[in-house]
Amino acid sequence: MVTQQFPDDCTLAPAAKALMGITFVQVMLGMGAFITRMMAEEASPAVVIPSVAHVAVGSLSLGAIVFLALEIGRHLAPRGERD
Repeated sequence: MVTQQFPDDCTLAPAAKALMGITFVQVMLGMGAFITRMMAEEASPAVVIPSVAHVAVGSLSLGAIVFLALEIGRHLAPRGERD
């Protein structure tokens, strides 16, 4: 886990914590979108808004994952330079 391997890094630790928060929000929005879709009979704003928010946060999580992966790659030494 990034927060355990790089706890004092000023870039990786906050990015990993933000990704955990985004993932939690994504799961909650997914459950909310599913529940509202099951309860509603037609496409109303009550169904569309949670679904759109779920997709938007999904794209935000993809961006956060790419950022975190690039930052981890920057911080790791090549195989020949590792101890």
